[in-house]
Amino acid sequence: MTVGLIDNESLAVAPRLVDFQNALTYVLISQRQLLPERASAFIGAYNAVLPLTDSEARLVHPVMVDRALWLLTHLLHRLAVERSSALEQRMSRLVEVMMWLGRSGDWLADRCAGAPGAARRVAA
Repeated sequence: MTVGLIDNESLAVAPRLVDFQNALTYVLISQRQLLPERASAFIGAYNAVLPLTDSEARLVHPVMVDRALWLLTHLLHRLAVERSSALEQRMSRLVEVMMWLGRSGDWLADRCAGAPGAARRVAA
């Protein structure tokens, strides 16, 4: 299965890590349930083509936490103006991702750095 992603909403001049974490966040929230195996597959495929540097790998987790918090804040403001089940679902998914990020920082850093065995130690 081939998937393409064009995200014009977040266009900015920024380090590639910003695009990487945006895509990874969407991978995690795009399904009805959080599937870390998809995150692992995305990270592995990305690293196979253009490996993250050690610095980038260490920054993925904090940058994802920052982005998820920003998105949650943005959705809270939108919900204050416009009540919608779609917004509530997105918010719920982001909260789930935040909880996963809270317990998966080491796994994420290892996987992004391409640590041996990290692909098998999928964070629950």
